[in-house]
Amino acid sequence: MAAEVGPVCKTHEEYKKLLDEKFEGCQQYLKEDDAGWTPISHKEAKDIQMWSKPDPTGGVNMVKFSAPMAASVDDVLNVLGTKDVNLRLKFNPDLASGELVEECEDIVVFCMRSSAPGFMISPRESVIAFSRRKDGECAYFYGTSVSHPKAPVGKNCVRAESKVVCFKLEPTGDHSCKLTRFTAMDPKGNLPSSIVNAFVAKQAAVITKLREVLAH
Repeated sequence: MAAEVGPVCKTHEEYKKLLDEKFEGCQQYLKEDDAGWTPISHKEAKDIQMWSKPDPTGGVNMVKFSAPMAASVDDVLNVLGTKDVNLRLKFNPDLASGELVEECEDIVVFCMRSSAPGFMISPRESVIAFSRRKDGECAYFYGTSVSHPKAPVGKNCVRAESKVVCFKLEPTGDHSCKLTRFTAMDPKGNLPSSIVNAFVAKQAAVITKLREVLAH
């Protein structure tokens, strides 16, 4: 039987405690002066900067990217935080399907599934609890893996772990902002490094797709 990933949260307080801990734990990596990041090449727009850094907890490298957005902080935050699964799929090109599992006040839980990353390799799925917060003019949308009784591990799927994902939005004008995204994850299983590296490089496409959604 495929393994669940992450704790089970039964109350809003349990979700909030977990998410607050993950949020605080990743803040150092969102700083511009955080050292040790290596640039990653990709095929998207040149104004999208992308880096990787070894994860001190093990597993695949952490990834960070930054890009200017021609939309306000609130507009970008509203798209990132949408409960519409079809809209979420539009700016996450590696995802194939998903569903909203739970709404717990200001926290939402999604189960999202990717296509199989390669021949004879099982598709990955994640169950992630998300929240958002404002800090002055900046806003954050962040999440981490949980287990949920309404989202058992799918048949022939591997449950990947999203240790933490965090979007930071900083205003640069009335209708523009800077987006920085940090992720630390474990796809689980023995994936060839070539597949992991290809997946990482394709993450810059999230910005491209997000820009397209915001433009319409």
